Amino acid sequence: MEEDKLNNIKYKELTQKFDDTHSQIRKIIEKTDVGTWKWNIQTGEMVFSDKWAQIIGYNLNELGLINATVLENITHPDDFIKSKELINKHFSGELPYYKHEIRVKHKKGHYVWICERGCITARTEDGKPLIMFGTHTDITKRKEIEHALENYINTLNHDLRSPLAIIIGYSSYLLEEELSREEIIKFSTIINTTGKKMLKMMESYLALAKIERGQDILGKNLKTVVEIINEIKRNFSEIKKSNKIHVSLKDLENKPSNADLMQKLILIDEVLFDSLINNLLHNAVDASTKDDDKIIVNVYEDNGLCLSFYNTGEISKEIQKKLFKKFISSKKNGTGIGLYSARLIARAHGGDINYQHVTGGTRFILKIPFN
Repeated sequence: MEEDKLNNIKYKELTQKFDDTHSQIRKIIEKTDVGTWKWNIQTGEMVFSDKWAQIIGYNLNELGLINATVLENITHPDDFIKSKELINKHFSGELPYYKHEIRVKHKKGHYVWICERGCITARTEDGKPLIMFGTHTDITKRKEIEHALENYINTLNHDLRSPLAIIIGYSSYLLEEELSREEIIKFSTIINTTGKKMLKMMESYLALAKIERGQDILGKNLKTVVEIINEIKRNFSEIKKSNKIHVSLKDLENKPSNADLMQKLILIDEVLFDSLINNLLHNAVDASTKDDDKIIVNVYEDNGLCLSFYNTGEISKEIQKKLFKKFISSKKNGTGIGLYSARLIARAHGGDINYQHVTGGTRFILKIPFN
């Protein structure tokens, strides 16, 4: 009995000693904008700093008594399981310290990314883990950048495969076949044109990344509406099944556009605007599966230049609600970047793109203000 009492006194003295030490360390750490936590493993008691609570949108009073159950409820299930696994490996000595990047539910309902670090700072006399001390760092912005970069790389990888295949294919002909001068010129021209197209694509992706960060990087030039239409027609030749595409100088009620519309001016970044138009045209072609399907591009005026892209494909109601969100696609193998990027470009030009469901088809309407 006396021995138990003595052990209890030693335990309290030990925990008080570490409480004092942790209090000093916590004050130093929190000046670096990092949240702190302490866990008494034997009693289950957990102490978190105000900064930790602020990261997920709360104050400590709102959260009340924090224990393993509370943490499990606000941590993403996959991350919580992995967290327990790593902590146990640290307890057993397999890992020198605990570190894990977890998703914790914010007060507003979304997840924030937190880098959780910790280590055992005290053990009982028989070697069991007693006190664990650690930090929480908000890494949400870093994760968003990493995710965006990864997806841009995947998109580039996906989109550049087709032109790369063309370059490799035709350059192989030049290296391996006995060709006439006319064929050499033809294949070299295709390679040159495709290479330039790839360069434009890469430039447009880099530009989009800058636009997302709020930078105004558009190199704008004045173009007449007729120049825009001619450019669209030139792009037809690069698209499979281009015979499906028809340009109509009429509005959506089939009224002819005013004659002076053709000479009105809009201010555009040619590379990005070309990317936007190609995106809408390719989407329309991909959605038109039957040989007799028509793609109609209406050109008209409605408080600015309007280009309406109609095709016979349909988009599910579930996808319609989040159509322009990043990484959402109605295609089976789509990247979910196309329409998001198209709207981003349109808005950077002071315009917008909207979706319109019509009977037996789909319509996207691009509106750009006149200069």
